[in-house]
Amino acid sequence: MSGMTRSRGGVRLTDVVVALVVIAAFAVGAHFLGFGPFADSRSPVDRVDATVDVSEPIEDIATSQPLEMAIPALGLRADIDAQACPLTDGALDPPTLDTACYYVADDRPYSLPGTDAPDLSVLAGHAASGRDAVFDDLYDNGTDSFTLEKGDELLVRTRAGGDRWLVYEATDFHGIDKASLGGSAEVWGDGPMPGRMLTISCIESRNPFAAATHNVIVGWTFAGLADAPDL
Repeated sequence: MSGMTRSRGGVRLTDVVVALVVIAAFAVGAHFLGFGPFADSRSPVDRVDATVDVSEPIEDIATSQPLEMAIPALGLRADIDAQACPLTDGALDPPTLDTACYYVADDRPYSLPGTDAPDLSVLAGHAASGRDAVFDDLYDNGTDSFTLEKGDELLVRTRAGGDRWLVYEATDFHGIDKASLGGSAEVWGDGPMPGRMLTISCIESRNPFAAATHNVIVGWTFAGLADAPDL
């Protein structure tokens, strides 16, 4: 994706390309892989009637490494890589299909998650065709629509949080072409965005030989704490 970057002082820098890398395997009988399901390659997502008991934080949970994530409405629970998302040729390159990764960098203001995170946090992950991937269910490529709804919860377990999970509520949804994403203040903001979380993947072209041209972003806002989800 074309990522908007801000200095730690909050001054906007030149747009820097931070594109999710499209992975493909082309061979006889092989599956085509990428950051989004191809049309008609997967069954429709079944939403789950899940209730999350969210409570106000009694004590602050310091910003720290995220370990695990869950989206109860989709029946999704997955690990988060121990290391930050690597970059390959300036592109976010999640190393595995079945886990998410977080993104922080010394020259970027993005924050690890916590109850008082000073700026937005970022989780990135793959979607794939023919094989399971962590963010497959966040977007239905067959109907060109998000599977999540406003108010759905994202739960994140962090090293500092122990058994208590940070809870974020879905607030905004963006399917943006990569060329325009870097200029989207709706996604990245004009300055620090405390308590905001982004989950990022891509919409794969229906032509398996074509590169992905659009990003899928869900914006979330910190809402409180909860116990571990029963997933």
